[in-house]
Amino acid sequence: MESGKLREALRKQGIYVHESDPVPEVAAICEVAVADTVRAIEGLNKAAADRISAASSQHIEAARQSAATLITEAGRWSSEQLREAAAEIIASVLKEIRSEVTKAEAASRLSVRAAWVTAGMSAVVLAGLAGFWVLAYR
Repeated sequence: MESGKLREALRKQGIYVHESDPVPEVAAICEVAVADTVRAIEGLNKAAADRISAASSQHIEAARQSAATLITEAGRWSSEQLREAAAEIIASVLKEIRSEVTKAEAASRLSVRAAWVTAGMSAVVLAGLAGFWVLAYR
């Protein structure tokens, strides 16, 4: 504030300041100094905020890259776990199938034997009938 305006404001409040009194000039100088200081502080605050914003952007980008790496690694780990589980299931299923195949082969051999036994018994019965028939008509 100019010293003249300051003197006028003080006069309105009932305080008289002489024209040669340096106090209004000192107050004006202090006001200018405070305004310059406030501008300097605002500039420093803006610079600090810009640095913080830039650092935050860098941290966010680094976090994104870390997250992408984690997701990729988690995907690899999951796929490996799924492969291992699938291999275990396949081994278990193959073991069960082999057991069932062995049982089926044994049943097949038994069926073939039973068929041969039945065929043999049928042959014996037919031979016996043929023998009776031959003896009966002789």
